[in-house]
Amino acid sequence: MKIAVAGTGYVGLSLAVLLAQNHEVVALDLIKEKVDFLRAGKSPIHDNEIQDFLDNKPLNLTATLDKQFVNLLVEGAIKKDMPVLLPMRLKLKRFKVL
Repeated sequence: MKIAVAGTGYVGLSLAVLLAQNHEVVALDLIKEKVDFLRAGKSPIHDNEIQDFLDNKPLNLTATLDKQFVNLLVEGAIKKDMPVLLPMRLKLKRFKVL
């Protein structure tokens, strides 16, 4: 399953990393520096376990700033305030991402 996670803070990144072990995950963030860190295989937050996962686990994780890319790619989305998997279009419209 292709899943988007909105936000790469403590909650969003934890969800993204755990889900990326078994699913294709796109982490969407508005902060370029966080996306750059993830693209380089580094955690944008201070968390040793997340960094260990990024360093040592095979993860299917992509980070992006592009909301349209997420909309075209994934089947479901998770936002930290409401971590329930919903159809992508419904989720993005509900949280005014689109």
